[in-house]
Amino acid sequence: MLEVYAKDTATHRRDKAILLIGFASALRRSEIVALDLADVDTVPQGVLLHLGRSKTDQHGKGELVAIHRGASSEFCAVTALERWIETRGREPGPLFTCLHRGGRMSGERLRPQAVSIVVKRAALASGLNPDTFSGHSLRAGLATSAALAGADLKDIMAQTRHRSHDIALRYIRRAEVWKGNVTGLLFGAAPIKSFEE
Repeated sequence: MLEVYAKDTATHRRDKAILLIGFASALRRSEIVALDLADVDTVPQGVLLHLGRSKTDQHGKGELVAIHRGASSEFCAVTALERWIETRGREPGPLFTCLHRGGRMSGERLRPQAVSIVVKRAALASGLNPDTFSGHSLRAGLATSAALAGADLKDIMAQTRHRSHDIALRYIRRAEVWKGNVTGLLFGAAPIKSFEE
């Protein structure tokens, strides 16, 4: 899906950052658009996102979400975010903003529905069925890809910030059914690849 952002425009920089940050952080749509520039802290390892009130943090104590810098800048959430911030500028306010025609900044915060639109638009441009994707696909995709890559449930839950094992397991069961599945041995199926591969 990231191949649809080959053209270097403000919209493409923003949308690519939304996809990669949304995936890597496993944030909900409302959490993605609630981020302000001040919530982003770049560190040598990557980036820290400071979350305020969320579905699992109703008292607003705040949570930290860490995202490692990737080996490939093309697929690196941190690099995509840095490029978007370079375009957006350093003015305080919403991290992800609406854009006027020609890519001019509006300063207006995106609404949660915009995340779904970005995901569906990228899916459609990639030749995928947009009806099978939503803003929630980023969060579910991280959990599934991490499970395929062999991550422990507790580590997946730390990134997704799930409190319930049962809820978190719903996200990774689809990945688990392919691990060690005997039909792959019988029919010579190619090994399942993780997101990073």
